[in-house]
Formats: sequence, C-alpha cells, structure tokens
Amino acid sequence: MRTRSSELFCPAQLRIEDPPSSDALFNAFLSSLWVKEEAACSILYSAAIRHFLHWLDVHAIPVGTLDDQVVRRFEKHRCRCHGYSAQQAAYKTDQAARVRRFVRFLEDQGYIEVDDGIDDLPRHLNDYSDVIDSLQLAPGVAQGYRSEAEHIVAWLRIKRQSWADFDDAILDQYAVHGCRCPVWRKRGKLIASGAKRRRRGARRFVEFLRGRGVIPSVEPVSDDDPHMAAFLAWLKQHRGATDETIRRYRADIRRLIPMLGEPSQWDAAVLRRAFQQRSKETPGSASLLVTIIRSYIRFLVVQGI
Repeated sequence: MRTRSSELFCPAQLRIEDPPSSDALFNAFLSSLWVKEEAACSILYSAAIRHFLHWLDVHAIPVGTLDDQVVRRFEKHRCRCHGYSAQQAAYKTDQAARVRRFVRFLEDQGYIEVDDGIDDLPRHLNDYSDVIDSLQLAPGVAQGYRSEAEHIVAWLRIKRQSWADFDDAILDQYAVHGCRCPVWRKRGKLIASGAKRRRRGARRFVEFLRGRGVIPSVEPVSDDDPHMAAFLAWLKQHRGATDETIRRYRADIRRLIPMLGEPSQWDAAVLRRAFQQRSKETPGSASLLVTIIRSYIRFLVVQGI
C-alpha cells in the first residue's frame, strides 16, 4: 500500500549518467515527482533545487559528499547567489525541506552512498506494511505504524546512523527530534503524545527487523548491582518483559539513581526533583519514568530493602 510519505515520488529510475551533470540530476528528480510540471509544487521544487545546485557549484561541493550538514549550511547561508535573492527564515526552512527530498532521491539513486547496514531496506518496509495490514488494525493506527517506520528510516539515514547500533539512547533522540526529515510530517512543537507515538512506532518496526535477523537482537541485560539484577530478572520472569523493555528500565533507573541517592533517602520531594530534571533532558518522558521507578520501588519494598 502506498503511504502518504511516498506518494510524491515515482519508483526510482535507472542512473542517468556517471558522473551526473547538475542539469541531468535536476531533470531526473523533477521527472520522479507525482505532480504535473506546471503545478505549484513542481515550481517550488524547481526553484529550491536549482538554487541548491547553483550553491553547490559555487562552493565546489561534489554531489557524492552531500549529507544533512551540507543542507544545513545551505539553509543558513547568507544568499549572494547570482540570480537568486535572500529569503525569509521561514521560506528558507521550507526550501531546505525540499532540498532534503532531493538529497533523499540522490541517495535512493545511488549517487550518494549511504551505508546503513541493511540491504534492500525498501523491501523490508513493504513487507512490514503487509504485516501491519494482516493485523486488521484500524486504518488510522495501521497508517501510523507504517508512517513511523518510514520516518525512522529517513531520520537514521540523515543521521548517518547504522541500524546495528540502534538502542534506547538512539530511540530517545529520535522520539524528541525537531523533524526536518524528507517525509510527510507535521512541523512545529512536538507534544508529549507525539514522542510516545514515535517511540511506539519505531520500536515496533525495529522489533520486526530483529525478528527477521536483519539487525542484531538485543543481548540479555544483566547488572552488577544485586538489587537491580533481581529486579530485571523479575521483569523477565513475572512480567514477561522483552529484552528491549528491560534494557529501557535499567537505563532509566541508572540515569535517575545519581539524582536520587540511596533508596533509604528517597521521598516524594527527591523523586519529584529527579523527574523534573530528567523531563527537561528528555521531553515527554515523565509519565514513563514514574511508571518505571514506581515499579522498581514496589519491588524493593516487597523484597524488604
């Protein structure tokens, strides 16, 4: 099923020439758009891409070296390009978003090499979409899972992050990032529910890839602290928690413990300060932190610690 993120583009075409000329890349990109040549969308893309290609020529930046840092430089440059005028900040942001889709097109075509550690990722996305369809979820829920899978793929590519290194720390960064990814996403301030939705959707796709053996499975989690080790074992045996969930619980508790001190010193005020501090570091995480630390405290109480 074609999703909103991919509606704008035709399937990838064959490489046009090697090395490609700027005009050839420009024409190939425009021909891949699912829009009419005279449409406003096409005109806006044309202006953004021609400006970007001109700027690359002026600064002698090879196409094969493009990444998001280059796009950010272009977005922030004080425009003195011949034939182009300086733009307002809001317009430059929109222009950069179109340029990112152009860079994504070049990556898909193979003009920019990206080693993300997974071969034929589009096939896995299609198979994942079929799996989601087979679950017979509500249309909005199913579309949300497909959309987040495409989103995490685009974000990791921008970050030049290998899938083999994916962990909770990377997931946290993804959940709260200010989105400028080359997919159809709403822009603006991210609310707490948005971060939760990103985590849930991305985690599900990652588990799908791990189940296929595409990326390494998470190693069983252990801890030198006997209380923590017992808690992790309890989560596994009595709560049926996955290794990914256990790893998340351990990581969050470990981050909080330096703020909390010894368990015997914990009280409502200490916990509140720690939650507030952690929430500033990771927006939208407060409710999950409360759940995690409450579970840990109850376990310690039952154990008589």
